[in-house]
Amino acid sequence: MRVALSTIAVCLLTQPAAADELMRCGNWLVSVPITVSELLSKCGEPAKKDVSTEGVRGATRGVIGTTTTEKWTYKHDNQSFPMVVTIVDRQVTRIEQKD
Repeated sequence: MRVALSTIAVCLLTQPAAADELMRCGNWLVSVPITVSELLSKCGEPAKKDVSTEGVRGATRGVIGTTTTEKWTYKHDNQSFPMVVTIVDRQVTRIEQKD
């Protein structure tokens, strides 16, 4: 019994600390990886969008391009915590609960 509990403890301790979460959208559960178009079709438009653009620097050339980060906030009802979806350059990279 102790060996089994030790094995479970080791497995839990080796899991990533900030794992992406599942988000419920009606009958759907969404998680990373998901495309932006799939997210919109399953969850609809978010309640709030925050968008920022930053320059990408090369090793010797200065700014060589830009990257756009979007934070979409979904709040499906008054009973649930808001969920924040992070999108970098049109790729969903993270889903997390906002406290």
